[in-house]
Amino acid sequence: AYEIYQCDWSSDVCSSDLLPQAAEDYRRFFLGRLRAVEAIVSENEYICGDRFTVADISVGYAVQFAAMNGLQEEFPEAVTRYLARLKARPGYQRALLVEAMAEKSTAEEREAETRASVLSSAEPPGGTGQKDNQHDAEITPQESKAATCDG
Repeated sequence: AYEIYQCDWSSDVCSSDLLPQAAEDYRRFFLGRLRAVEAIVSENEYICGDRFTVADISVGYAVQFAAMNGLQEEFPEAVTRYLARLKARPGYQRALLVEAMAEKSTAEEREAETRASVLSSAEPPGGTGQKDNQHDAEITPQESKAATCDG
C-alpha cells in the first residue's frame, strides 16, 4: 500500500505528510530484519561464525547507520554486543582515525578558502589591494616594487 506523492524539489517541500510514516515503516522493517541478525550473533561472534567477513561489514554498516539514527535503544542485547565487537576491531578504529583526519583536513581547506575569499574581496576595485597603514592610502605598483625589491 504505497502512495505516490509529488515533491517540489526546488523548494524542498513535499506535498504530502507521508515522510514520517515512511520513516516509521522503515524502522519497523529494519527492526524486523534485526531479529535475524540477533539470532545469528547471539550464537556466533560474527555473521559467518567465528571469523570476520565482508558480511560483517555490510551488516555492521546497516546496524551502525540505524544506531546513528536513534534506533540503538531498540536493539536486542546481542546486537548491541555485536556492534561493540565490530567497533573494537583495529580496522574500525583506523577507519575512525582516517575519517577524523579527513574531516580536519576538509575543515582546514574550507577555512583557507574563506580567508582567501575575504582577502580577495577586500581589494578595492582598480586598486592594488595594498594599503599604507599609517595613511590608509593606496600604494602604487611602482612604490610596492621599490619597497620590496633590491634595486
